[in-house]
Amino acid sequence: MSFFREVQLDDSFGPFVALKERYGFIPNLIRAQTLAPRLIEAYEKFESIALVKENALSRIQKESIVLIVAAAFQDAYTVAARAAILRSLGLSEIQIDQLLGDFRGAGLSAPDLALLDFCFKLGMNGTSIDSKDIEGLRSIGYDDGSILEAVLACALTRFFSALSAGLGPDPDFEPQKLSAPVAVQKTFPPASHLHGKEGPYIRTTYQSPTTFAPFANFLKGHGFIPNLYRAQTLASSTILNTYCVAAHCNILRRYGLSPEEADQIAFDHRQSNLPEHDKIMLDFTVKLASRPFEVCLADIQKLRDSGFTDEQVLDCVALTACSNFLNIIRLGLGVEPDFELPPGFEQNKVHLPGTEARLTKDDAVIPISAAAAGDSDAGLVADAQAGNLDAFEELIRRHNSMVYRTLMAILGNPEEAQDAMQDALLSAFKHIAGFQGRSKFSTWLISIARNTALQRIRSRKNMESLDEPVVGEEEFRPRQICAWQDDPEQAHSKEEIRQIVERGIMGLPAKYRLAVMLRDIEQIPTEEVARQLGLSVPALKARVLRGRLMLRESLAPYFTAGADRAAV
Repeated sequence: MSFFREVQLDDSFGPFVALKERYGFIPNLIRAQTLAPRLIEAYEKFESIALVKENALSRIQKESIVLIVAAAFQDAYTVAARAAILRSLGLSEIQIDQLLGDFRGAGLSAPDLALLDFCFKLGMNGTSIDSKDIEGLRSIGYDDGSILEAVLACALTRFFSALSAGLGPDPDFEPQKLSAPVAVQKTFPPASHLHGKEGPYIRTTYQSPTTFAPFANFLKGHGFIPNLYRAQTLASSTILNTYCVAAHCNILRRYGLSPEEADQIAFDHRQSNLPEHDKIMLDFTVKLASRPFEVCLADIQKLRDSGFTDEQVLDCVALTACSNFLNIIRLGLGVEPDFELPPGFEQNKVHLPGTEARLTKDDAVIPISAAAAGDSDAGLVADAQAGNLDAFEELIRRHNSMVYRTLMAILGNPEEAQDAMQDALLSAFKHIAGFQGRSKFSTWLISIARNTALQRIRSRKNMESLDEPVVGEEEFRPRQICAWQDDPEQAHSKEEIRQIVERGIMGLPAKYRLAVMLRDIEQIPTEEVARQLGLSVPALKARVLRGRLMLRESLAPYFTAGADRAAV
């Protein structure tokens, strides 16, 4: 019935009961996952929330989205299953054939046609989606809740397609005739007057980790709430008990990779230090994600021959399906990454170059952009990229004090700052070959240090929350409102002022110290700081203002007019 053996589960198994009530039988796609009942439990809950339950969109609208996107991917299993569901919902065979042949000629209303066009474009060429597409849907009456449901239905289709390709279930129904994919077009009014903007494209609602359990789990496990999940708060129930979480947590228990190893895998896993059997597994996941219906039983057998159990292969298929799902949501909602991409990732993603496309050491040329022309470090950077260790050491000597001050300001602990400094410099050494000079070397190095510190903060087990209010913070009001001296250097030397301000910053609660450090000390744009901290721009501005007020309060005894000279 599939690539994997079926394990008998009790008829009282909760998901089986729910699926029998929903469809009258247990689909073969579900039976193919009986080696991992936890995945079936999450699958059933996920499908119920994202597809079956009617909210802003009707069941027929969502099933039609799944049908046309699955057909575009030549996913015969999913097409047959969804066609049967649409028949049960009242669509005729002629209507279903028209949707599968060319949905634009199926006599749909203009809004329904525009929605299917959007989902077809998202499913087939998601990187081309921008805010103009969202504004186009809004212009014909769709609200943000409807758009979110459409994105989830499209993402769910990519999830289904990866599962059906990787599990190889026999069809539950007579296969439908599939046509060649049609071209992507826009049928809603052109939005040429609109300007594309950064995401997220739809509004979000605030969910407190105190009252919303999924956010509390993210905060506890990761130290922050990923933007991908913040962007779905209009339909917050879709985050509960998702298949992605179940599969992902299971994989992470088995495999642990350092950030450096992960970076190399992102570039080209075949050139990484992974064992050969792991490279074979990644070959399979890439094929399943990008060319699903080239997957066959021979691919599964190759994994078995490499020592993987069926349970492990099933986990691999499930996680790949989850990755497809999350990627479509990211593209459809315009979600900004929570972390910077590994250096060089944009140039390497998607493509899998053969040996003839890879540069040898003698052929490699690292372009330095015009932005580096005014950088005093440019010559040393070029030497370091050519393998000159002395040049790299000189770069570090020039900037180590600045790196340490940045780490100290964020981490607030000298020993941890020293450890983080070693991690940051090692990361810079490993990735300097990918530095292309779009910014100054010092800016690039500080960015690495900052990200290293932020990741350490998020990994702390008993960290001070960066999202929840500090006890008593709402009652804070500045008490020192006297005017400051016109010239603080009349009372303090520059070195004394620096030490006083550094002590003041270090005395701020972590959430305010981070905001003030990134925005005011490092002069990073407001939008970028908000993205890095997972905040909205208004929330970031409020946090910076409060931090400034707290800092001013702590510095007032030193700089107010008539203040005595304070000892440093």
